Amino acid sequence: MRWLHVIEPGVSVAAAAMAADLIGSDARSGRDVEHVVCAVGAAACDVADVVGLRVDHRVAASATALAAGVGPVTALTSRTRTELGRAIESIGDVQRMHAWSIDAALLMRWGWCDALIKRRKRRDVPQTVSVFGPAPRCGSPALRRLLRHDTRAHTTLITADEHARDSWRAATAQQRGDAERVVLIEPGVDTRRLVTGERDSSRMRWSVNDGRSVVAVLSDPPQQTDALLAMLSVGIARETGRAFHMLIHRGAVGLERAARVVKAAGRGELMSVRDEAAEPWRSLGGCDMALALGGGVHLAWALAAGVPVVAHYDAAGTLLRHEDNALISDMGTAANLARMMCRLHDDPQLRQRLADAGRNSAERFGMDRFVDQMHAISGGAPTFADGADRRSLRAG
Repeated sequence: MRWLHVIEPGVSVAAAAMAADLIGSDARSGRDVEHVVCAVGAAACDVADVVGLRVDHRVAASATALAAGVGPVTALTSRTRTELGRAIESIGDVQRMHAWSIDAALLMRWGWCDALIKRRKRRDVPQTVSVFGPAPRCGSPALRRLLRHDTRAHTTLITADEHARDSWRAATAQQRGDAERVVLIEPGVDTRRLVTGERDSSRMRWSVNDGRSVVAVLSDPPQQTDALLAMLSVGIARETGRAFHMLIHRGAVGLERAARVVKAAGRGELMSVRDEAAEPWRSLGGCDMALALGGGVHLAWALAAGVPVVAHYDAAGTLLRHEDNALISDMGTAANLARMMCRLHDDPQLRQRLADAGRNSAERFGMDRFVDQMHAISGGAPTFADGADRRSLRAG
């Protein structure tokens, strides 16, 4: 059996890592599956290199200027879509197609349609789409385009939050899609990725050479992080006289404004802006606690790493439980989040209790279980006929 995986320019590092771990697990277990990875654009190839995902086919991505509110995939030129079709054509027969985001699903659909037209014959291939994070707005352009191309789109929602599944089903139903085809499976966390024993070297890279408590700001994808809320929360905690330092990804929303506020206050040492914040298995080993402002797979990594979590109520979902495996702010204000961080800072026994409970909670995210679920879901995926795809291609 051959699986085709497509990753796009905006693929999250966590998604690419899970793809790499899925493929690696199949190889180690001797499953009779050949995985073929197609990366669109240099950015997708760079992410693949970071997580050790072997790319079999590289497609250059030529993009037009991005209009406000238009995602990167909609800005890709028709030439890029044609090149992807040629790559898929050269790959030959596959029994499963898997996209690691909605955007990748759109690219895969366009490329597959082009390949089918060139072959001039019908070909039905099951397709699945894995989506990370919360549901988009019901009017999301990406979701609307995907369901316009095929109302039977089969979505594998990778999350530990059942509320996210319900939101996705509601959004799909509003776009006249089949809500029952939104299936939830829990993420797989390969703990062998966790970097241990490098706490001091990590903190030196972040210019934290003293006893400050480093707070990892989590959101999946990191580009959905509210940088200003994170900065205010850590800043208020610092005003109490406790030493805090924030690790945040450069793609966080409002980061430039937050940086200006920090600079104006003369607190340049408040935060480190690092790309490795998107790789929780690498960065969490140097952190003392995590501030979760968004849900997603990063929460599972924090629990698996034994890093105590302070969470905004929007991020907690059904995975985190207050006073059990995390501290959850029911108000979500910067002051309330700061108070909980201070509480963790002052209570080593609480930190240890939450860390132990987090590791226990993360046991359900074993990679073997995730791989089995992925094979079961893909085996039951619906098929897409090329005739409908050609009509959608012309309509798009």
